[in-house]
Amino acid sequence: METDGKDLQRQLEALHQLDPFREAVTIWQFLSLTSQQGSQAAIAELKQQQQIDPKLQNKIEAILGRVENTLSQQARPLSANSKLIGKLQRAYRLQPQTWLQPEGAEIALDPNKNWYTLEVSRFFDGEQWQQVPFNLDLSKFVPGQALWQILGLDQDPQILIGQPNLAQPNIQGFGQARGVQFKDGKLTVLVESYQSQAIAETLGFGAKTLRWLNPDAMSIQTLAALEPAWVDEIVLNLWRHLRASDLRFEGIAPPEANLLEEFGAWQIQPIELTGNNHPEARVTVYLDSRGKLAVPSLIGSDNSQLRAYNLIFGDTGELIYSELSQTGGSTLTAIADLQDGGMASLVFRDNAGNYTFKRWQNSQRTFKDF
Repeated sequence: METDGKDLQRQLEALHQLDPFREAVTIWQFLSLTSQQGSQAAIAELKQQQQIDPKLQNKIEAILGRVENTLSQQARPLSANSKLIGKLQRAYRLQPQTWLQPEGAEIALDPNKNWYTLEVSRFFDGEQWQQVPFNLDLSKFVPGQALWQILGLDQDPQILIGQPNLAQPNIQGFGQARGVQFKDGKLTVLVESYQSQAIAETLGFGAKTLRWLNPDAMSIQTLAALEPAWVDEIVLNLWRHLRASDLRFEGIAPPEANLLEEFGAWQIQPIELTGNNHPEARVTVYLDSRGKLAVPSLIGSDNSQLRAYNLIFGDTGELIYSELSQTGGSTLTAIADLQDGGMASLVFRDNAGNYTFKRWQNSQRTFKDF
């Protein structure tokens, strides 16, 4: 196809030499160049052709813009809805000309509105999640139109904010995307917010990107009445992990009945995380300010002196995740359905306020970035 394009270009040049004022030939020359190198290269070449009448230049540039706008439809992902996730920050000293829009219109920055930037950390392209730094080739597309479609903003420009929380997560409307930038592998969305209050760095995402998962929790004793064999394995492995973490000191494990009586009031949350249609179980362990085990049944309304540690047990009772064995870094803050047909994702937050998403990798028997 590349050879055919070059041959066509040579034929057009020969024809143009026979009739240098023939508009159709000139237009076809630049259409051919557009198909080979993209509209940006064709327009740059057009502006260097001083022998072409300015009116014809404007006409050709308009034609190339319409053609490229049509070609940019190829950039649409398989997913028809916006699926992007990032961190919102207040925006200052904005320059409208640096932001791209679908139609290339200049953004009117209303001083009475609140402006934020959404630093995109990942987006769903219809088949898989892409993570920063992004590798996007926009050379053959109108950049603003292509980015708007790749991020799904042409279908729904709404941006929501969410408070990841294992107990009471929430999602609320925040604003609307008005512009996009792509530079050095980074994607940034300009958001006009209808909220008046300033916000700290928080999680922002497209309207159809995620929903929080927060199944009802119950006591271990209650679950034992429903799934006695599973819970026996859970409490035994719970004791083993507490022993390995120097939080229990028995030489041998007490009988499961004794462990069930001791741990029975602790809260447990069954939730499917590994994609095998059998639930796993999240258990929270509390330590006091001295690093000693705090019994959940004795926890009052003031938990400020207690620190929570999340443990997850598999559908056969084995421990598959623990924050007790971590030396620092990020902690589990929420569980989300990313509405892409995949498994539930664990949402982690580090000390700098950055969020990461991890899913179960069966081959490695752990939760990993995807």
